[in-house]
Amino acid sequence: MSPATRQKIMEAAQRIALVHGSSKVTFKALMEEAGISKSGILYHFKSKEQILEAMVDDMLAHADSILALGSDPNDVDLRTRAYAQCDFDPSYQTVPIAWVLALTQMPELFEPVNIQIRRIDATEDCFGPEAWTDIMLTRLALDGLAWSDIFDLERYSRAEREEMFRRLVGVVEADITSSHPED
Repeated sequence: MSPATRQKIMEAAQRIALVHGSSKVTFKALMEEAGISKSGILYHFKSKEQILEAMVDDMLAHADSILALGSDPNDVDLRTRAYAQCDFDPSYQTVPIAWVLALTQMPELFEPVNIQIRRIDATEDCFGPEAWTDIMLTRLALDGLAWSDIFDLERYSRAEREEMFRRLVGVVEADITSSHPED
């Protein structure tokens, strides 16, 4: 079976988890959502836990691409946009899903996620305390807005949300979500 099939299974698991909760990610639900037989799923993943692990691995790989995109230590704006892309680009929605799954289903997966967060935060250690604090406050606000979207998409009007995003990042969200790092 192809890597595309494996990706299709993981995307189906993500959709199920997002809509119905991670406890509803079952082989039966995956068969229905992905349109793949149980044997096809089992070829790639021997257990639900392996699917969750793969989702977290994808999230960690994505974070590495974000680190590379915002790797210029002198360009704080580029780094902030890269971080925002990690939180908001629809093609990267596995990030919050992987977090939720790691926390609720397999707490032992939280440690690699924590390590990656510390790696991302450490990239800002070259800045003085005032700039570092500003960067971290912006990132915390972006994370909060992303989590707010997960729990209540209608909490803010589109205009309110766009204005918050613009003020945090300096550009509108469409500018972030329309560009992707090179793979």
